[in-house]
Amino acid sequence: MTAQPPEAPSTQPSGLRTGSAPTQQFPAVPPQHGAGRAAPPGPPDRPVTSGPSAKPGSNLLALGVAVVALVVALASGVLALYAVGKSGTATQPAAGGPARGVATTTGPAPAGGGGPPAATDAAPAAPASPGQLDPHANYTVKYQGKQLTLHVSCNGYANYIDLDEPRVNVDSNKADLQLYCTSQEEYFQLPAGVRGADAPSATATPNDCVDAMQRAALNDQSHIPVTTQVVLCLATSYGDATTQGIKQKIAVLQVQQLAKDGTVTAVVSAWEVPS
Repeated sequence: MTAQPPEAPSTQPSGLRTGSAPTQQFPAVPPQHGAGRAAPPGPPDRPVTSGPSAKPGSNLLALGVAVVALVVALASGVLALYAVGKSGTATQPAAGGPARGVATTTGPAPAGGGGPPAATDAAPAAPASPGQLDPHANYTVKYQGKQLTLHVSCNGYANYIDLDEPRVNVDSNKADLQLYCTSQEEYFQLPAGVRGADAPSATATPNDCVDAMQRAALNDQSHIPVTTQVVLCLATSYGDATTQGIKQKIAVLQVQQLAKDGTVTAVVSAWEVPS
């Protein structure tokens, strides 16, 4: 056989079939997102962590701290409930009176309110008891420098002296001072309810007398010898003055003369005790 010469290489571009019309080739266009085809999947999500993984020991420690905190919180709640319950019991008012432990004073009334005035915290001064004499009080003059002449017999009878007027030889139930005489002496004696003391001087004031009676009062059973040195502070009976509807008196009596027959001359001044 005669050898055939080799075919010359084809000059047509690849992809073209021999004997058919050439087909124009276009580069491939990647699909657009949202144009009917799904977007290619992105890279896989990485797990989010807050830090390096905790060790088993630290987890147990955190759990223990949480348990302790819970126990403390529960204990605090129980104590708080107990305290509230006890406080409610303590402030429960008793029948017929205010609650124990609750202050009865009130605060100032709100502006424009018509409530009662607020009570003050200061306790009011205790009123003086009936018949109590105050050395700082203001006493009103009843009479000044009245002279008394006291006659007394030594037969057991007394001369009763009323210092409210003043008068002598009155009934015994009106006496503020009694003068007695025995074969040995003459003496003054205080009736029940009358208080007395030695006056600091003949010019003593009622305030001086009250102070003297508080410091060195005479006993109502004492015998006070009658001498020209006698100066007495005397407070009449509060009970008798109240019964008679008059004011109690403070008097200063000074013996000026003592005669041989036993007659006593005295000068007396008196002040009314303020109500």
